[in-house]
Amino acid sequence: KGPPALANLPVGEVQEWEMTGMQFHPFHLHVNNYQITRIFGDEYYMPGDWHDTMLPAGTNTATVRLSMDRHIGTMIAHCHILEHEDNGM
Repeated sequence: KGPPALANLPVGEVQEWEMTGMQFHPFHLHVNNYQITRIFGDEYYMPGDWHDTMLPAGTNTATVRLSMDRHIGTMIAHCHILEHEDNGM
C-alpha cells in the first residue's frame, strides 16, 4: 500500500497549482500534462508551454494549469530524480 492521496481531483475540473521548491527537483506528473502559466528566470520553460516534467533553472516557483479530463483513477506526481522517487518524494 502506498502513501495516502495528496488530493482528490474531480474529472473535468481545471486547476492551477503553484509549485515551489523545484530548483533541484524535477517535477513529473503522470497521465495529464500541465501548461505553464507563470515562471520567472528560465529561458527554456515559458508561459504557454505544455510539459509532463519540469526542472526550472533560474527559479524555485512556477504556476501551472492542468485539466483532469483524460483519466479517472490514480495519478502519480513525483520528483524525477530516481533516488528521490524511490524514497517517496
